[in-house]
Amino acid sequence: MLLQLAKIPVYAALLAPLLVNRFLFFPFITGKALFFRIAVEIGLLALILLCFLPEFRVPALKKLKNPLVAAVTVFVLIFLITSLTAVNPQLAFWSNFERGEGAWQILHYYFFFLLAFLLFNSEEDWTKLLGWQATTASLAAVYALLQSLNPPPPWVIVPPSQPSGTLGNPSYLSLYLIFNLFFIGWLLLKEKERGWRWFWAGLGIFQFLILLLARNRASILALSLGVIIFLLGLSWQFFKSQRRRLAGLTLLIVLVVALTAGAFVGFIKGGDVFRAMEARLWTWQSALQGFQEKPLWGWGIENFPILFDKYYNPRHFGRESFFDRAHNIFLEYAASGGILLLLAYLSIFYFLFKQTLLSPKKYLAIIPLIYLVNGLVLFEVLPIYLMLFLFLAFAGNNLAHFPQSPPLLIRPVKLVGLAGLIGLVILGFSFYHTIYRPLQKNRLIYSLALAQGPIEKVTEDFDQALRYPSIVGQPELLQQLLNYNYNYLNLTEFTDRWFRQEQQQLVGVKELYLQTLTLVKVFASTREQPYAEQARELISEGRRLAPKRLEFIIEGIKLARLTKDSQTETELLTLAKKLRPDLDIDEQIKE
Repeated sequence: MLLQLAKIPVYAALLAPLLVNRFLFFPFITGKALFFRIAVEIGLLALILLCFLPEFRVPALKKLKNPLVAAVTVFVLIFLITSLTAVNPQLAFWSNFERGEGAWQILHYYFFFLLAFLLFNSEEDWTKLLGWQATTASLAAVYALLQSLNPPPPWVIVPPSQPSGTLGNPSYLSLYLIFNLFFIGWLLLKEKERGWRWFWAGLGIFQFLILLLARNRASILALSLGVIIFLLGLSWQFFKSQRRRLAGLTLLIVLVVALTAGAFVGFIKGGDVFRAMEARLWTWQSALQGFQEKPLWGWGIENFPILFDKYYNPRHFGRESFFDRAHNIFLEYAASGGILLLLAYLSIFYFLFKQTLLSPKKYLAIIPLIYLVNGLVLFEVLPIYLMLFLFLAFAGNNLAHFPQSPPLLIRPVKLVGLAGLIGLVILGFSFYHTIYRPLQKNRLIYSLALAQGPIEKVTEDFDQALRYPSIVGQPELLQQLLNYNYNYLNLTEFTDRWFRQEQQQLVGVKELYLQTLTLVKVFASTREQPYAEQARELISEGRRLAPKRLEFIIEGIKLARLTKDSQTETELLTLAKKLRPDLDIDEQIKE
């Protein structure tokens, strides 16, 4: 009974990707992260109580000796260490509302992995859990279908381009569905009843059609390449003669490429794929340069904007100019956590592939292959991490024997009761500081993103929100204040005070640039010299942190013209033309 109750939070955690709340700042992200943490922390408390029972603890300790578990554990430990050695440790550990993927969240993914790995032992356990997950994913796919309707239902948030389901991005939705197509395939193989097999087949076909509807080139290509690599390995093992191997391989590649081309040509028609990849190639170059500077421990998770700005490629200007991710999981881990984190991450797949190749269940290799190929152009988010750690727990159990779950009895042991009481206190503390307060902060940010009304009321609201204590959200709230002041120019002194107070906690130069824009704009309208001095100071700081960013150079030229500083204007114009000889700098200044 206790074991069955402990499984409920795992089922609940899998519902996180479905949560969307249009009344939260980042409606596709915040609710998911906070709900997932609640579910995992409740499950962790149940797991700790179970560990006091020998009939659970003894087999659990044996299962933990799996090399795959050790690799995942080492990865999480190094992840935590690199968050402490980060340029901005607070952001690396707690993250922000936009991403929510700091060390604190990684700990929860790890606990989720342990819960799934230790609590779900039998084939029946995994059939129920993966069936639940496959059904949950279908609901996310239904939301994507509703997004594609014209008009969509009023309660559906419609993305700017392709349908993204409840995940908020077609790239996330596509890889999420690929994981679930694998789970459905496994359920089809194991299911004996015809009715259920038709049900799973129907879900699989529906999810595949939504995958095509999402029109994500990277995922389609990753799926194709993953299948080709997997079939290559199978054909090499199945056929004994070299001629048959080559013939079988050629046929398989032709079939997969033909199927892929049919779905892919329509997606790229009218679009320039190479142009779309240029910005990422430049970003990868910045990531490599950052890795070379800090090769051991990296810059820290969530600290990518710092190295991106330092090694900014001026060709980004006028296109995608601010990146907070490398858009490549290998470069992301290398730049953020150094070679140690990258090797720890790769070791997970080393042990996974090693165990898979030594077992008769070689089909387990196909999903990590697809995931790794897709990772060349994508980064990790909650739905992807969730599927990855669920798959790792599933594979870890599948590559071993399925022991029957032992019957567990709740004994009136004082130690268990004391542990439960302490756990509840810790859970309550965590809930208040890492879930409740961030949620309140998020609501404040959402309300102030739409701030209007008398200046006194707006000032008071921003001041109260900025003073509200929360482990996350302050930089994002500050950005809303900067946006408001740039548009209305009526809170300049108030904004400047808060900006200077929080400046040390900012990562990257985005907020710095926004404040620079505002001060130059204010000086242009008032001609009051203190604003020019403040703007000049921020431009100098921006150029120190991001030497090749044209944004600060152009603002410097604007300010030099306003102050009639011809020498500075000439120097900056020369530098701008050197960095981007193809640009009409005067035209950029007019804009």
